[in-house]
Amino acid sequence: MLSKQINYILSFMRSVWCCTSEGALRDAARRMLEGVKSLEPEMYVNIGPVVDKEEGDRVFTLRANVSSPRMPVVLVHGFGCGSSFWCNNIDALAEDRPVYAMDLVGFGRSSRAADFDEDPLKAEQQYVETIELWRQAMGLERFYLCGHSFGGYLCTLYAMKYPNRVEHLVLAEPWGFPVRPPGYRPKLWVQPIDWGADYTLAFSCIRYPGLFAYLYLLLFPPFMYKNFVNMKNAKLKLTSYFYHANTQYPSGERAFFNMMAGLAWALNPILPRLGGLRKEVPITIIYGEDTWEWTSAGTEVKELRSDSYVNIHTMKGAGHALNSDDPHQFNSILTKLLSNIDSADIPRNPLTGSKPHVEEFKTSGLVSSNREKRTKPNSCLKHSHETNPIKENSCTNSTHIISSKIINGYYTDNHTDEYFSSEEGSECHESSEIGMDSSISEVYFDTLEYPEVEGASEKLSVMRYMPTKNRTKLLNTSDEIMSQTEVLDSVLRQCELLKLSVN
Repeated sequence: MLSKQINYILSFMRSVWCCTSEGALRDAARRMLEGVKSLEPEMYVNIGPVVDKEEGDRVFTLRANVSSPRMPVVLVHGFGCGSSFWCNNIDALAEDRPVYAMDLVGFGRSSRAADFDEDPLKAEQQYVETIELWRQAMGLERFYLCGHSFGGYLCTLYAMKYPNRVEHLVLAEPWGFPVRPPGYRPKLWVQPIDWGADYTLAFSCIRYPGLFAYLYLLLFPPFMYKNFVNMKNAKLKLTSYFYHANTQYPSGERAFFNMMAGLAWALNPILPRLGGLRKEVPITIIYGEDTWEWTSAGTEVKELRSDSYVNIHTMKGAGHALNSDDPHQFNSILTKLLSNIDSADIPRNPLTGSKPHVEEFKTSGLVSSNREKRTKPNSCLKHSHETNPIKENSCTNSTHIISSKIINGYYTDNHTDEYFSSEEGSECHESSEIGMDSSISEVYFDTLEYPEVEGASEKLSVMRYMPTKNRTKLLNTSDEIMSQTEVLDSVLRQCELLKLSVN
């Protein structure tokens, strides 16, 4: 309790010396976001006592396009930054999906009155729990997780503990991955900075000089403010936000200080611990061409996870702050990546249990809305070319089946006769007709290549969509009830190459 009172006194003295306050930070953050058109009202999310055991913690959150049914993307900023630094990215990402950007506890406008645990491993877990409790409060079951720099470090730790929540892990210039080589010495001009970081908090150089530091930042801004093309007076707004964000009480900065072994290195680097991340979690790493980060760490991640999906992008002409150094290029890479995951061109994380939506297939091009229905009947599969193609008897003993589930349709490729055959005396079951809501499109699909799969002796189950309860029932062979999305997901997982057609 005494420690907290001392912190309040020091914070008051700091605010007077630096001419700063929570209100000044709020105004600076809002000015940064004036050009962002897709934002919904800002909000604070109460997550309970994680760091602040007395008053509880709250996480400041930006949101955009939350009504979209697509998989959301969560953006986590780096050290010394805040959610407003995503101002050049939110609109582009929110064109086709929900976007959430949080201020990490201890940074920006989130709670920062209490200190994290001095043990770096415990402080890491506190950060992981703040992200998880935020997720629960926001009601997000699964999402794409994109972390920049220190945010990438924390996002990786989160994915280690909660792999079933992260559909895809995107690491933009991730900090803290490689092990610091023994005897490593930075370049001569960096040595004073590296030496000073071992003894004092990184942004003490801003807090101690107060307004003199603000004037210095105006004269020598550390940002490529010219790339903030949609922001008027970008130099002034960036300087003001950065200054006020790092002259508040430095609880997050102190946690980072305890986790680092020099500004560029983590005390407990990720690479030796990467085995704790489930192989099912796909990873994309984005580096700037002119970065000071050790990009070889990305190559090591790929080698260590040879049985997993790992892809590395390099942004030409960008440095460490790549999302603001070249926002157009960054937005293009990230939006294309997420769209490719939606369309199953890039593998999803099976641990999340995510089910693709028909809207995702339409957007990706896997669904063609004007394609003709094509049928190829054989001796056992009887299809009507009328309005109800599977009203008649449907049965088969399949020798090589691709999927035992069909959604109001049937296989329609040129190899049907080779893969579906009837045997004398095989039992056929009458398929009862179930009404179809006219507002729901019927789904047919083609298979192009046929891998050997388990269950070759199973009978083909004709399925019919029941729109009244949004469920699909297996006719004839069982009474199993599955959701429509579960069926779609099952089909995708069992076929190597699948095309859907919606009429």
